Amino acid sequence: MDAIERVRGMGRGQARRVRIDGQRLWRGVYVGAGAEDDPNSLANRARAALAISPPGALVCGLTALALIGAELPKALAAQAQEAVHVLVTPASWRGPRRPGLVVHREARAPERWSARPAAIAIAHPAHCWAQVATALALEHPWLPGGERRPTARGLFVDPGKRRFLEAIQVADALMRRQNPKLTEDQFRDHIAGLGRRRGVRTIRELAAHARAGTDSLTETWLRLIVWDAGFPVPEVNHPVAAGGSTRFLDLAWPELKIDLEFQGRQHFENQAQAFSDFQRRSQLGALGWRTVEAVYGDLAAPGALVQRLAAAFAAASD
Repeated sequence: MDAIERVRGMGRGQARRVRIDGQRLWRGVYVGAGAEDDPNSLANRARAALAISPPGALVCGLTALALIGAELPKALAAQAQEAVHVLVTPASWRGPRRPGLVVHREARAPERWSARPAAIAIAHPAHCWAQVATALALEHPWLPGGERRPTARGLFVDPGKRRFLEAIQVADALMRRQNPKLTEDQFRDHIAGLGRRRGVRTIRELAAHARAGTDSLTETWLRLIVWDAGFPVPEVNHPVAAGGSTRFLDLAWPELKIDLEFQGRQHFENQAQAFSDFQRRSQLGALGWRTVEAVYGDLAAPGALVQRLAAAFAAASD
């Protein structure tokens, strides 16, 4: 029995065997007993969705991003497991109707991603990001050009600003420094070629804040905090030759030799990591760099961090 079986069109005996041996996902769609993973896994649900979709349908949105292994913020990662998103084109505007299945209809089919997982047809990741970003921005509108309260600067607790942050985090995650899903050119070329569609101006404004070469969701969060607080946008993972090796600085202003480093739990609990951090600070200090450190508490309450960074800027300008 195949991984996914659709009983429609089968003979009565074959359909009966499928119903007995397999596990029902949706009406008329079953997962074979020999499936390698959980019958209700996101991958199996995506395969089942395509099995009942019109020809040319693609898995899209959060479903596709989760399947390719893009790092997602916690809220979006949980949301990705709730429903399967598929995209259909005018070849058949009637998409399948099943609980836990969301159908998107677009006039023009996006590029099918060549690096998709086996047997799952996935839309281009940048297109999937645009779908997610549009939904986030329209649900909770907040864009940098709009009115901002000075008392809320650097804080991403407001729902609109939080959705803005999540959209940029996902875009950054697609263009990681290590094992990226897309190159920066692939991401930006696809966004530039989206054409006329709902929310395209918002999508492009959001994409302008994305950066290639990041390492984590937290790094993106920290970058947006300091940008929103009024500092120039820093470079991400700026390389500096120090101590006979290359150090990649989380966030840096090279012209001022200011380095902003995020210190996660491992920086305090791992002795080898703590020693490496000490060496790095010493080596960079010898080269004239000022290092400002941030911890998890600074993400929720960045006031003290903003003051430390402002002091470093003032000292560098003297």
